[in-house]
Amino acid sequence: MKAQKRGKEQQLDIMNRQYTQLESRLDEILCRIAKETEEIKDLEQQLTDGQIAANEALKKDLEGVISGLQEYLGTIKGQATQAQNECRKLQDEKETLLQRLTEVQQEKEELELIAMDAENMRKELAELESALQEQHEVN
Repeated sequence: MKAQKRGKEQQLDIMNRQYTQLESRLDEILCRIAKETEEIKDLEQQLTDGQIAANEALKKDLEGVISGLQEYLGTIKGQATQAQNECRKLQDEKETLLQRLTEVQQEKEELELIAMDAENMRKELAELESALQEQHEVN
């Protein structure tokens, strides 16, 4: 049970690290999107100044990049959600294992008491048999 608990805790730690990494990647992507948005605004200003034809291809490329980044961001969000769900699942499993461990420990304590009672009864039975034997010899 302890090994399972340690295993689940390690899995939980791994999932937490993965979740942190995904959050970090998400922050990086959001920064990149903000930079790309600023660049697009700058390009739009240039387009209004008469460079529409020359920059149209660049605009389309940037729109493609943004679209790709948005798709990537969606994927990262999905992975983060999945990691978070796995983390919750592992936490639930950990709770279940801890409850089971407590139950098993209680059962062990009860069995130890029963074993001690049985040993005491055996000793008492042996004493009674000895006393009975002595009584038979006296009789």
